[in-house]
Amino acid sequence: MVKNKRAQMMAMPYSVIFSILLIVFFIVVAFIAIKIFWCPWCKDCTLSDSASEGLFKDDLKTAIDDVWNSAGGDKPFKVKLPDKIDYVCFFDDSRDGMGQYLDFAKEFKKMGGGNIYLQPTRNACEGFKYFIFKHIDILETTKTENPFCIENNAELWIKSEHGGPVQIYRK
Repeated sequence: MVKNKRAQMMAMPYSVIFSILLIVFFIVVAFIAIKIFWCPWCKDCTLSDSASEGLFKDDLKTAIDDVWNSAGGDKPFKVKLPDKIDYVCFFDDSRDGMGQYLDFAKEFKKMGGGNIYLQPTRNACEGFKYFIFKHIDILETTKTENPFCIENNAELWIKSEHGGPVQIYRK
């Protein structure tokens, strides 16, 4: 019987050490998960940022397509992006920049290829810095300002006349 007690006494520290190792492991995994899914102090793109920008892109495309497919009219659209994005800009790269956001035009020209840009582009997630949407009358949208930018958390309006290309404007 004495041997049994002594064996139990020796086994106790191993279980405590094992428990501590498990706790440390779970804490490390928790920090890794927080960094991947939500990390306000991270400078790189998190999964939630990427998801938010992707949802914005899909929602804006759907809103533009809905107005384009309709007989005409106006539709409001709320710009909702991560806080690190300041503007959504519509840009016609076939023309020179003009207006309030002229400095953005130089950066957009260097990047090329899109008609919608998230500004500052360095803060946007890869794959969402700029994109191209059909059915936008980019010439009319950027007639007075090129690029035409809308602040994050503001409202833009999408307008189409008789199912023609859509124009983006502020009210």
